[in-house]
Amino acid sequence: MGRHSKKIPAALVGLFGAGYTITVYNILNSPMDEDEGDDEPFRGRLNTAEYFIKDLQGDIRNPKDPLQTTYADYNTSQLKRSINITREDGTMVSIPLAYGFQFIYNGGRIMAEWQYGLIDENDAVNQLTQSFIDNFSPFDTAEGEGVEELRGLFPDLGAMLADIMVNKNYFGSPIQREQFPTEPKKAQVYVTKRSTSQMSKDIAQRLNDIDGDEITNSAYYPYNYLSPDRADYIAAWFLGGVGRFIGDLSDVAYKAATDPEAIELTDYPVVGQFYKEPSEYKDQMEFYENSNRYASLLYQLDSIDMNEDGRISAEEYQARPELKKREPYYSAQLQLTYKLSNKALRELRKREKAAEKYIVEPSELRLKLQEIDVTKQLVFTRFNKAFREAKRKAGD
Repeated sequence: MGRHSKKIPAALVGLFGAGYTITVYNILNSPMDEDEGDDEPFRGRLNTAEYFIKDLQGDIRNPKDPLQTTYADYNTSQLKRSINITREDGTMVSIPLAYGFQFIYNGGRIMAEWQYGLIDENDAVNQLTQSFIDNFSPFDTAEGEGVEELRGLFPDLGAMLADIMVNKNYFGSPIQREQFPTEPKKAQVYVTKRSTSQMSKDIAQRLNDIDGDEITNSAYYPYNYLSPDRADYIAAWFLGGVGRFIGDLSDVAYKAATDPEAIELTDYPVVGQFYKEPSEYKDQMEFYENSNRYASLLYQLDSIDMNEDGRISAEEYQARPELKKREPYYSAQLQLTYKLSNKALRELRKREKAAEKYIVEPSELRLKLQEIDVTKQLVFTRFNKAFREAKRKAGD
């Protein structure tokens, strides 16, 4: 950096600035994904010193939350490896960055995300540290929690087996979509992602239905354990880039023969590397994490002595001072949102099951399931937004 006059340092500073300004642009121009068809861009404000002071004083409050933008639905693993530019519909044009340069660019990106409240200080430090390791260390950890990160140090074949065991790829995304406790039990061959190849799904599901049981979930059935998502992952691992190209091409051809309207831009070979869409499961994962946490908080609330007006007694506050901090979680509005969300999801799952049972035409079934999925996302987002606000008030 220091042996080539001032051009190299200036270029690196420019790359850092590009990371910051492009990320600000992406956040400002990302559509809102929360509710009521609000697809207008976020158009937040820069946190200038003057704005920051006024915000602390309570003079300014942006009614929109950057965590409810489509930008917040993208995985960090993609954002930290590419220059990404948001389009009007929330999708992104993605330009891969070379190793080494990613670290400089990420410095600017992380600063912008921290400034807009998309990540906190701890996340910023962790992401910057991980980016340094990604770019400058010959050994690297994989995305995960605790010992899961050691998968990146395994030999290739061992890493693939470890990925399947913990159900995460190198970038930390789930390989096989997990079923949640509140979902109706299904065979794993029916629990797939939208990006899973249609051919894998059809073959695995027909094999599973040979015995007439759509809920078979035994590890003794190889075709059940090797679900469509796992089969795609293993094939891509062994066949590499050429295999992915052939797989994408065959999937497009198969969809063209069975349901042409199901083909999306990201399905085409090569094109999918430069065109990205928000993660379809990020809001759902956050919902189940938040609802599990909230169920625990409500269980604690049942053991608290209340006054006749339904409020926590002064004696309880004295005996358990932590209750004062948790008070935002116990609001009647949040409890109502939680109950209505779970009730709505139960009804939507019934509609989903009925559609899968009675609609035979593939294109008609796909459109119906997409319609149900849009409503699901609305339910997830509304509860996440309410729970996030309670966390903010509680100082968590």
